[in-house]
Amino acid sequence: MKSACSPLLVPLLVSLLATCGSRTYANEVSHDAGAPVVRISDGLVAGRRDIVSGVPVHSFLGIPYAQPPVGDLRFEKPRPPIPWNGTYDASRTPSPCMQVDFPFIKETKIEYSHASEDCLYMNVWRPATACGSDGKCDANLPVLVFFHGGGFQWGDSSLFVHDLSNFVAHSNVIGVGFNYRVSIFGFLTAGSKEFPGNWGLWDQHLALQWVQKNIGAFGGNPGEVTLAGQSAGAISVALHSISPKGKGLFKRMLLQSGATASMITGEPYKGSGKFIAVAAAAGCYDEKRSLQDQLKESVACLKKADGRAIYEWLAREKPQDQIFPPVNGDDYLPVDPLLENAADNIAAEEVFLGTVANEGTVFAYHIGKLSTVAEGAFSFVDDYRFVITLVVSTLFNIPVSTSKGIVQHYYGDYDKHYTKDQVLSIFGDIIGDGGFYCPVVFFAEKASKQGIKTYRYQYAHKSSFNVWPDWVGVFHAEDLFFTTGALPFLTQKEKHRPSLWHTLKDELNITHYTEDEDMFVKELISTITAYVKNGKPTIPGSQAEWPLYNKATQQYVRLRPHNYTTGTEERQAFCDLWKPILLKRSPTTTAGGRKEESTRSGKSPSASLPPLSTNDVESNYVSRAPRHVGAFSTAAVLAGAVFYALH
Repeated sequence: MKSACSPLLVPLLVSLLATCGSRTYANEVSHDAGAPVVRISDGLVAGRRDIVSGVPVHSFLGIPYAQPPVGDLRFEKPRPPIPWNGTYDASRTPSPCMQVDFPFIKETKIEYSHASEDCLYMNVWRPATACGSDGKCDANLPVLVFFHGGGFQWGDSSLFVHDLSNFVAHSNVIGVGFNYRVSIFGFLTAGSKEFPGNWGLWDQHLALQWVQKNIGAFGGNPGEVTLAGQSAGAISVALHSISPKGKGLFKRMLLQSGATASMITGEPYKGSGKFIAVAAAAGCYDEKRSLQDQLKESVACLKKADGRAIYEWLAREKPQDQIFPPVNGDDYLPVDPLLENAADNIAAEEVFLGTVANEGTVFAYHIGKLSTVAEGAFSFVDDYRFVITLVVSTLFNIPVSTSKGIVQHYYGDYDKHYTKDQVLSIFGDIIGDGGFYCPVVFFAEKASKQGIKTYRYQYAHKSSFNVWPDWVGVFHAEDLFFTTGALPFLTQKEKHRPSLWHTLKDELNITHYTEDEDMFVKELISTITAYVKNGKPTIPGSQAEWPLYNKATQQYVRLRPHNYTTGTEERQAFCDLWKPILLKRSPTTTAGGRKEESTRSGKSPSASLPPLSTNDVESNYVSRAPRHVGAFSTAAVLAGAVFYALH
């Protein structure tokens, strides 16, 4: 952006030319004469007319909801966009926010070399019939706002699984998706009020304010907004529901595989350590001075640093050192979301939430694929429980003694023997229960206890194109293809970025889905649409009502093509085990042995976590475990692999 109002110079994929009174965007070019045009608070916006599943849909892609967070606006709360002259061309998907490449299936990755700091843009889809040819829009349709996942480190609204156009084509709702800052630029903190972090949450907040202010122009009803998200997107939605800043911005919630107590919100490596590492890597930190003494200078320096160079450094760091999560203690999250009473005042009228059948198994599978050391861990360490105990301790930031109890609970007595697949499957259950399943159960219990109408589901369909071994089952995020309506886009080249399509074309070109799955997508869209419109999901092909969830009955609906059944909680014993471990009883004490949050110390960009001491392992356990050289380093590798895969 080059501005007469500000001397900032940064490379942008979408260049902006500014004047002090208004802004002229590069997108402000001629557009199709037949394109839909909407006037929002910042100016005119021209979208495009698409035909999706034979239905006309108006797509408005890449509408700015904030000023580019670059230069002096890097590491700051986002600011509303400056109004523009002319008509803004919203016919192209926006660039994703800066992030490292994301490891994907097999030997592939989602490549983000095209990412940009100028990334705070909104996508809006509406039925073409929502507004008249004269541009007047009084349809007053309900609105579904989707938050993408990615562990707050990756992801963007333009990935094909986040495209809501097919959902909109099969419903009479307005669909919204948006980018928010992730990773360092989204969540770097110095652990202080002067540099609190959570920039990505503030992006989300401004996006929700934008929806309230502008969605009426697209035919949407700002009083009928449902927030939906998957994984970190679901965590985000849940955090907005307990934040004092989130009140009045939405009516309902749809949480897919995430809630306030999910793993990333308890990620332990907070405080000043990571800030020092990043600042040192950028040449913005003097080891001879205290952080407090130079914080202002370091931040000013970081705002001028080369963003791509920062992320190139980050890509070389250990997986566990690449995680920058939301933190509590600022204006947006004044209360620790892991407190037992943090969700006592959920700001929603209805809550619809659930998980897939096997939340953690795909991460267990990835452990062996991301590291040759990890792949052989269960072979050269005869007692796999020892390694898993150390990994779980590191992953959930709990004492080894507590981790040992968890492993014992899941694997049973030592006289029980398992195959390698069974060991990994049970390990996946540990990750899935602690990271996703039980946090969702806890949130459902909290919501129903407050009198909020709460509905729960379990997604239990293993896709015909699922490429993982049978023991992996229904993996984390497998439901996205169906619940967002994106399944038809799986094999459509134009819906994929060239780099990803080139990498996956062999797999995708032979990937087909069944007629039953095509119908399943439509049925789930119908279920979610009913919830978005009326606050109550419907069971496809049935006159039976979706049961309300509460602690006493614990009922949910299991989702499979042409097979919707009611079930009751089957993993309560496991969640009872996890509850005192994941949730804190008070701001000053921890429950169930969760370690106090550590502040990672590090004076160089490559400073790593202190090694786990053998003194932390109970002597009787150590005596039973073979003492191979490298057992502890293997545990560290496994934990790092889980961090990398899990998010």
